[in-house]
Amino acid sequence: MSQVYDILVIDDESTVTQAVAKICGAEGMSVLTAGQASEALKYVENNVFQLMLCDIMMPELNGFQFLEELVRRGITTPVIMMTGYSTVENAVKSLTSTGAVIDFGGGDVLEITGTFTLAQLEADITFI
Repeated sequence: MSQVYDILVIDDESTVTQAVAKICGAEGMSVLTAGQASEALKYVENNVFQLMLCDIMMPELNGFQFLEELVRRGITTPVIMMTGYSTVENAVKSLTSTGAVIDFGGGDVLEITGTFTLAQLEADITFI
């Protein structure tokens, strides 16, 4: 039986997943974390998420490959891409990986770059 969660956080750095889970949990959100995109794809098969936060640079499948797999599976959950390597190229690739139009509705991508603050994370989650 599938379970509904508010947020799925995907990042190979446990410090990031733990921090986001703690912050969002304190706000009353249900959070599931994955250390790899392949693990996250298994969660997506069996659960429903209102939002996903995904790192771009990860071993095995990177964030762009994860987005492509979501699109292939017809999953339209909004995704916030997180990266410490902020470039225009990454932002464009995030958007073109999903075929998204920049209106941030279902299935679209918003990118958080570099070190982010609690206020920025909350604002971006609320925006989506």
